[in-house]
Amino acid sequence: MRKLSVGLASVSMLGLIAASGALAQGMAHKYEVTVTNTMASELIAPILTTGTDHDKAIFKDDYVTPEAEVQVLTGDPAKLAAAIGKDVTIAHGEDGPPGVLLAPGKSITFTVETDAKEIRLFAMVAPTEKPDNYLTATIALEPGMAKDTMAKDTMAKDTMAKDKMMKDGMFSAVLHRFDIGHDEKTMATAPVAGEFGTVSVKKL
Repeated sequence: MRKLSVGLASVSMLGLIAASGALAQGMAHKYEVTVTNTMASELIAPILTTGTDHDKAIFKDDYVTPEAEVQVLTGDPAKLAAAIGKDVTIAHGEDGPPGVLLAPGKSITFTVETDAKEIRLFAMVAPTEKPDNYLTATIALEPGMAKDTMAKDTMAKDTMAKDKMMKDGMFSAVLHRFDIGHDEKTMATAPVAGEFGTVSVKKL
């Protein structure tokens, strides 16, 4: 009986430690995110934001997942958001049609609540000029985390600028553009050179 009691005490202690760890990991913070479209004539479709720990739901080998492909081809992030299941924020502009796009020179600001240490933004470039292109950026939310890994999404040679943390507690990054090769039938993602947008994040 004594051994059983000791065993139960050990299990209880481990449970308390695990619970406290889960609470620490689940401590969500609120961030104010501002996205600016710096493209000359193209619009940005609704923007999905989530933790980079969900990158496997977005990228697969040299391509994107079926759910992410839907977003890249249609602009609708609903299927990808459902595949991720949690820790997802969808934001959109007010330009159009259909009135949910972010026009050149415009900015949108929205709030993200997450316990992630690093977030990813993912959005389609509206296909008014080029089809099957998406924009993405990663922003580290903690000092020392500013390394873009793209989560092995086949962009090993991508020269993404590291996120920057400014003195006022804001983080900044640039949006990078990729072509998934759907219309060319290559089904292989390739970077597109240019300037497309900026992201700034401030902890609330």
